[in-house]
Amino acid sequence: MSYFTDDYIDIDEKGTRLTKEQTRRGYQDQLGQMKTIQSRYVIQTLAPALGGTLVEMRMHSSGLGEKRILFAKLHGTFTDELWVRDLWVNTPQGWRIQHRQTLKDELRI
Repeated sequence: MSYFTDDYIDIDEKGTRLTKEQTRRGYQDQLGQMKTIQSRYVIQTLAPALGGTLVEMRMHSSGLGEKRILFAKLHGTFTDELWVRDLWVNTPQGWRIQHRQTLKDELRI
């Protein structure tokens, strides 16, 4: 979360807007269920934009996880194909993500 600006906004595929705090809580929930994860990031495009730099990136992640549902603990594997468009801005603290739009997110469990 240190790479996100204080006014960070995340927009998912459905158009739902999340603040930095809402995004942090979502990451905590997801990462708490993952036991192992391997990710590969590929930058698709990098272009100057008004106020910063637009970066389109694809990420492939896979791993093992577990989730508690009532009194049972389910174990399994997952893969996630994520494609995002980020706006990076140069702040006094260095380059930070100010805005993320998820273009595609395919999670398979």
